[in-house]
Amino acid sequence: PGGGGRHTKSHDVTKSRVLKACQPLRRREMLVAVVTSLSLALPAYRSQHRRQLSQVNILSYQPGSQVTDHANIDLDQKALETALSGYDWSEAMDIYTKGGHSKPKAECTLNTPATVSVDIAKKSAITFTTVHGDSITGKAASTYAAGSTKVTFTYPVAELQVQPESTQCYVGGLAEEHQSTDGCIAVDGAGLSTFIAAGVSYTGTCVNIGGRTLKGFSTKAEDVMYKCSPVAGPNVTWKIGCPYSSYMPFYEYYGEFDYANQIVTAALTGSNATLSFKNGGMSFVGAEDVARKEMTKKGTAYMNVWMYVVRELEDAIDDCVTGCIDCNYASAHAWDEAVAFYTGSLEGETGISQFGHRTGVFGKLLYALADKRAGNFKSAGVLGDSVSGGAKVNHEIFSLFDGGQKWLLNGECRKVRPILQEIVKYMAIPLLQGTLRYAHKVGVDSNDSP
Repeated sequence: PGGGGRHTKSHDVTKSRVLKACQPLRRREMLVAVVTSLSLALPAYRSQHRRQLSQVNILSYQPGSQVTDHANIDLDQKALETALSGYDWSEAMDIYTKGGHSKPKAECTLNTPATVSVDIAKKSAITFTTVHGDSITGKAASTYAAGSTKVTFTYPVAELQVQPESTQCYVGGLAEEHQSTDGCIAVDGAGLSTFIAAGVSYTGTCVNIGGRTLKGFSTKAEDVMYKCSPVAGPNVTWKIGCPYSSYMPFYEYYGEFDYANQIVTAALTGSNATLSFKNGGMSFVGAEDVARKEMTKKGTAYMNVWMYVVRELEDAIDDCVTGCIDCNYASAHAWDEAVAFYTGSLEGETGISQFGHRTGVFGKLLYALADKRAGNFKSAGVLGDSVSGGAKVNHEIFSLFDGGQKWLLNGECRKVRPILQEIVKYMAIPLLQGTLRYAHKVGVDSNDSP
C-alpha cells in the first residue's frame, strides 16, 4: 500500500464502494460527541497548560514536549528512498540499520585520560566545540562510572521543524556526500576530539551515529510491545502493559516479533529468509530490483513506523497517572512522540502532502500516505467526498490526537483507550485503500508500476 502515481478515473473505486469498505471503521456517535466537546474545551485547556504547550506545532497539534528530533526520522526515510532510486542496496542498508538524522550521538573512546575520572550521570551536561566553531552542550547518553573507557553523548536538537545546517550532525549510515557535519564535535589534526564532562576535560576518538533508526522500530518490538511490564498505579483498574492488543494480531499472524524488520531486510538483501514465517512469508530471490525497492520503502514507512506509532500511543496510556494533572509529562511526551512519528518533519507548517496531488510533493510517512490515497479514492476534505482538502483520515486522527492529549494531561487515563482504538482504525484505512488500489492496477489494469 502507498506509492505515488497520478489520480486517474480507471484507478478510482466508486464512492459507494469506498464508503462500504470504510464503514466498519467509523467512530461511534458517542465518541464523536466526546471529541467535539474536547475541541470546544481545548482553548481553556491550553490556557491552563500554557507552560507545557510551548513547543513548535506539528500541523494543528500543539505538543507539550520537544519532539522535533523524533519527527526527523522521516529524513532517514527520504535518504533511504534516494539510495533505493539508484538501487544502491549497500547504502540503503546502512541508512536502515544505522540511521543518521534522528537522535544524533557521538560515541567516544577515551584517549587522555584513558578512563573516566569522575562518575558521569545520565543526561548530565557534556560541552564541546563543533566543526562550525560553536560551543554547545549535549547530554550523556547513559551513566558512566569512573574507570569507563567510552562515553556516548547526544547532540542538542533545535526546537525547529528544520534544523539549522550549522547545528546539524547527520552522519550515521549516510554516504559521505549526504552527511551534514557542522554541528558535530570538532576533530583535530590527529583525529581526536575534546569534551568536558563532570568538570573533567577528555580527548578521544569519536564516531557520530544515529541513535534512532527505522530498523530499531521493529527490532525493539519484543521488548516494548510484547514483554513490557509497567507498574500500575494504585487507582488503575484497567489493563495496561504488554502484550499490546494492537500488536498481537501481527505477531500471531507472522509468528515473529520483528516481522517488519525481517521482511525489509529480505527485500534489501534479495533473500528468502521470511519463508519460515507462520504466515505471510515471501522470497525476494531473483525478484526484480523495482519489487525489492518498493517492498523496502513501503515496509519501513508502513510497517516499521506504523506499528511504532501505535506503540507510543500505548506507552502514553501505560505512563498515565490517574487523577494527577501535574504528573503526566512522560505520558503526554509519549503521545507527542506518536504524533511526530506519524507526521514527520517534511510536512512543514501546513502539511505539504494535502496539496501533493497538485504539486507532486509529498512527505514520507503515514500522514503523507493518507493524503495520497485520499486523492485516489476521493476521500479527502472534512466530509471525505473530495480529491483535495487533506485526507479525512488525517482530519479525524488529528482531532483524536488533541482529545487524547487533553485527557492525558488532566490525568483522566481511562478515557484515552477508546481514542487510541479509533486512531488505529483510521490509520488502517490508507493501508486498505492501498491494497485495493494496487490489486486493481495489477488485476484489472494489468499495470505493475509502483
